[in-house]
Amino acid sequence: MESQCLKPAEGLQSDAMVEQMDMFDTIDKKNDDKNDYIENYEEFIYSDDSD
Repeated sequence: MESQCLKPAEGLQSDAMVEQMDMFDTIDKKNDDKNDYIENYEEFIYSDDSD
């Protein structure tokens, strides 16, 4: 009985996961841009400190 109850939830979950993966792809792209910015910013700060 439990497995029958879980199956519909799994179906819904997989749909949600596909949407979530699309969302994470978008977030990954934004994070890449942000990480590039942070790396450049850190280089600026550290080069400033070392002088």
